[in-house]
Amino acid sequence: MECCQTCSCNNKIMNLSKNIFFKDRFFWFLARTGIKRTGLSIKPGLYRFANPDKKSEVFVTANYRLSVDALKIGLKELDAWVLILDTKGINVWCAAGKGTFGTEELIRQIYNNNLTEFTDHKRLILPQLGASGVNSNEIFKTTGFKIYYGPVRADDIKKYISDNYNADEKMRTVNFNFSDRLKLIPVELKLSIKYVFFFFVFFLLKNYFVSGEKNINMLFINSMKNIIPVFGGLLSGTFVTPVFLPYIPFRAFFLKGFFTGGVYSAIIYKYLDYFGYGLILQKIGVILWIIVISSLSALNFTGCSTYTSSSGVKKEIRIFYKPSIFLLVTGFLFYISAFFNK
Repeated sequence: MECCQTCSCNNKIMNLSKNIFFKDRFFWFLARTGIKRTGLSIKPGLYRFANPDKKSEVFVTANYRLSVDALKIGLKELDAWVLILDTKGINVWCAAGKGTFGTEELIRQIYNNNLTEFTDHKRLILPQLGASGVNSNEIFKTTGFKIYYGPVRADDIKKYISDNYNADEKMRTVNFNFSDRLKLIPVELKLSIKYVFFFFVFFLLKNYFVSGEKNINMLFINSMKNIIPVFGGLLSGTFVTPVFLPYIPFRAFFLKGFFTGGVYSAIIYKYLDYFGYGLILQKIGVILWIIVISSLSALNFTGCSTYTSSSGVKKEIRIFYKPSIFLLVTGFLFYISAFFNK
C-alpha cells in the first residue's frame, strides 16, 4: 500500500510524518461515522519519527491509520522509532483480541527490520491496550527486547517517559465516559441500520400487495410512516442505551437494550394509530419488533465497550440469540394475523 502523506519510503526504513494533514482528518471522519472502516491501513515496518538515533525510544503500534495518527500526536516533539505491526488494518485493542497484534507478529517485525541495528538498548514501548495479545516473556527470551507497557492515552507518553517509564493510576485507567460513548454512536448506528432497512422493504411489499397502494409516492410515504416507530427502536439501542449506559439496570447489553426499548414502547404505544398500526395485534407485533431491534442494537455495542470481555460477549450472544429470533418471528405472526382478524 502507498504510504501517501503519512510516510515516505526510504529504502527499508520509512519516515513517519510529524504532521497531521487534512486528508488524515478526513479519514478520521470516515472511520468515526462508519462510512469507511476498512482500507485505513499503513504499511507495516520500521519508521523514523523526526530524527531518532540509537538511544531513541522504540514504540510499537498497529497498522490502523487512526492508531498510528494517535501515536504521532502523542509523540509530538520526541525523536523516536515506530515499529508498525501488520494487524490487517485493525486497531490495537481489537487486534490484540484477534491475535494479529501478538507475539509472533512482533517477533517477526523485530527480525525483519533488523531492529538491533537501529537501537543500542533493548526496550520496546507497547500500548497498554495491546497487552492481552503479547507474551512479554516470550519476546524477551526470543529477541532480548524487554517490553514496557505505555499509558492508555498517547497524550501521556512524554510524562510516562519522564517519570522513568512509570504510569500512575490515571495513565492506566481506561475511561468510557459520556464523550467516549458519543463518539461511537455513528458507527454503531450505521452497523444497525440494516435492521430498519429490512422492515422498510417489508412495509413496501405489504402496502403494495395487501393495502393495494399503487401510487409510488404514497407507497413510499406510507412505508416511511410505518417505519418511524421501528426506527425509534433502533435509536433506543444505538443512542439512548450508550448515552445512559451506567444508569440502565442489568449487566447484559441485550437486557439494557430490552429495558430502553420497553420504555420507548410504553411511551409511543398510544401514538401507534397515527403510524398505521390501528389494530391491537399490529401494535403487539410492532412493540415486539421495537424491543428486539433495541436489544440487538445495544448488544452490538458490546464490541466498543470497556464493560465487557471477549468471552462475556460470546456468552451473551449465545444466550440471547434464540430469544431474539423468537420475539422477531412472534412479532411478525401477530402483525400478519391482524389482517385475518379484522
